[in-house]
Amino acid sequence: ADVLLLRQDLRRWTIKFQFAAFMTGPDIVVSYGDEAKLDPELVSTAREEMSQLMGHHLCARGPSGGNAGAVLAAAARKAALDDRGAQDKKEDARLDTTGDADDDRPPLKK
Repeated sequence: ADVLLLRQDLRRWTIKFQFAAFMTGPDIVVSYGDEAKLDPELVSTAREEMSQLMGHHLCARGPSGGNAGAVLAAAARKAALDDRGAQDKKEDARLDTTGDADDDRPPLKK
């Protein structure tokens, strides 16, 4: 592998996605940043492109370690729960202002 070209591609990838990627000896280390602030779609796209770079330069099929897959799965679950929680809050707010269908009381005024 041409190390100079690999380093240039890593630099381009880092600038494009704003994640850290560097070589330590024969290894490429990637950091996607703070788990709490991850955009799962961006990380997934960045990870796919990194896999392509590694395949092109090193004939690698995927990462040899790390927890990016687990982090992505956890972020996707959190996003789904957050979406569900937001929907529940909207539904609760709608019920609070319109009254319950089984309730004989008139709806609350806004």
